Amino acid sequence: MKNFILLGTRVLVKQKEIKEQSQGGIILPTTSQTKPLEGTIIAIGERVQELGPFNIRVGRRILFDPFAGVEVTLDEEAFLVMDAEDIILIFK
Repeated sequence: MKNFILLGTRVLVKQKEIKEQSQGGIILPTTSQTKPLEGTIIAIGERVQELGPFNIRVGRRILFDPFAGVEVTLDEEAFLVMDAEDIILIFK
């Protein structure tokens, strides 16, 4: 999947899977499923480190703004490309 270069302060994120069933096993219709706001950083742009010592790096689990990013498909897999400033929280 190295057929792209992220520019500026953008990050490529693999979103957490959407739950299609409730805890009780009821299958949820697409309209009631909420978009996950959590994901894992897959790649970072060359200027991300200029933002400061926030430990934004590949492999980190993050929480991001609900309106952040653009959905893209790379190698038949869905990802989200967003600006690093849309990251709200980095999990330890």
